[in-house]
Amino acid sequence: MWLLILLAASIASTVTHFSKRGSSRILILILWGATLMVLVDKLYSYAKSGSFIEVSEESAYLGLAML
Repeated sequence: MWLLILLAASIASTVTHFSKRGSSRILILILWGATLMVLVDKLYSYAKSGSFIEVSEESAYLGLAML
């Protein structure tokens, strides 16, 4: 769920930045960097254990808290 939440936030902030031309460039870089970091972590864990996205209430809360 972390990956999905961060991906949605990254896309939303990018769309908002380009539609309003705000000064949120650093926020976009932080969100996309975190998304890539979690993607690499998920790919590594998928190679070891086989589960790519864990859908549970706890992981959703953790993803929102991380955001």
